[in-house]
Amino acid sequence: MASKQLGKFKQWAGEVIAVRDKTVVTDEFRELEHDIELRRRGLYKLHLASEDYQCAVAKKKESEVVDGDEKLLSIDALGCVMIQHGEEFGEDSAFGTSLVNLGRAHCQVAALQEAFALQFDDTFLASIRRAEDEIKEYQAQRKKLESRRLSYDAAITKAEKIRNGKKEKEKDILEAEDGLEKAKSRYEEMLEDVRARMYAIQENELDLLRALTAFLNDEVHFVEQYLEVLKEARAGWIDEATLTQMDSAKRKRPPPRPVADSRVGSVRSMKSVSKHSLAESPPDSDSNEDTHPKESRISRALSLRKSDSGSHSHGNVSRPRSRANSTTTVGSISEKDKDKDKEKEKEKEKKRQSVAGWATSKVSSLAHRGKKDKAKSKSKADVHDLLASIRLP
Repeated sequence: MASKQLGKFKQWAGEVIAVRDKTVVTDEFRELEHDIELRRRGLYKLHLASEDYQCAVAKKKESEVVDGDEKLLSIDALGCVMIQHGEEFGEDSAFGTSLVNLGRAHCQVAALQEAFALQFDDTFLASIRRAEDEIKEYQAQRKKLESRRLSYDAAITKAEKIRNGKKEKEKDILEAEDGLEKAKSRYEEMLEDVRARMYAIQENELDLLRALTAFLNDEVHFVEQYLEVLKEARAGWIDEATLTQMDSAKRKRPPPRPVADSRVGSVRSMKSVSKHSLAESPPDSDSNEDTHPKESRISRALSLRKSDSGSHSHGNVSRPRSRANSTTTVGSISEKDKDKDKEKEKEKEKKRQSVAGWATSKVSSLAHRGKKDKAKSKSKADVHDLLASIRLP
């Protein structure tokens, strides 16, 4: 055994320094080796790229915006956030409803994407792994073939050396020839096994093609389902006409009136209330004049008479005061007479004001009674009574 290993080492060293020749394979075998090497490098790169793609499609991670520690796909996390934020607006909001619909669609797409990633791993990626396993078996057999080739070349060198020796015995020559035959048979056997493995790798191309076709079908099915989910979401989407109508309504909406901080929460004064009521009173007065022309004219006449009576009363009050002042300066009237005159004038003024207020309230109550004919007949009689009562003795 040690002599065989030593012979293999000497053969390898001689080949390295180009002293000994080595067994050369056929051109067909070299072409097969070149083809398998191309496949090996291609499968290695394809395997790495496929794993990266599968990780990108099926990668899950924890999201800061989603409650809980569950790992989700990126599109699934986006759908969950859309649903949560859309539900905060309520069902009356078009934006909130649209967010919920699209979020649910994204969650459905996430489930489809996860299933597609599993199918991709079970079909195409699995076939690439099997092809690489066969390549590894080929490489192991190729190493054995190289070892047996070195043994075979070492046996050839030994047999030639014994043959060329003058003092070698017949027994040594027969042993060298027997070892050469065994090394040759073992080398040729392994050569055929390696060739068979290379043919198997080439035939495995059909399995790779079937897996690639399955990958294409799965991807098309995934995209179709993806598109169908988005179309369903688009079918329930708000149309462009509604959007335009909402936009126009928003533009026509008047802007809010600016309110000063000093007037916020203030109470309107009596003066402003009276001004506001006076500003709104003309239309009511006009309508009342249109519906009750005669009552309005009577009320105006009474108000004019009231004003005249008020002016007369003020005149009467002012005159005695002026007389009192004049008499005070002259000294012809005493203080007792002056007090009596003032009390009499005050009593007359109170009586006139009470009569005038009662007359105006009576006229206003008559203006809004029942039907026009009855109101006219009653108003005439009441007005006569009022005029008679106003005339004081």
